[in-house]
Amino acid sequence: MADIIVPIVLENLIKLVKDEANLLSGVESQVSLLERSLKFMNVFLKDSAGKRNEHHMEDESDVEVVPLHWPL
Repeated sequence: MADIIVPIVLENLIKLVKDEANLLSGVESQVSLLERSLKFMNVFLKDSAGKRNEHHMEDESDVEVVPLHWPL
């Protein structure tokens, strides 16, 4: 009985692990994009908070313009 069930369970487990690995492979780039977007928003909010003479946008040279849409 175990010789029938074990291969089926292992096959399904291998499929699940492969699917999980594929899902996790793109997470790092999405987190990086989100981090850059949040930095940009933070700098923008600092600039628009009524501080007309101070421009924080110039302080954040590592912030780059990113698209406003998320890739699907």
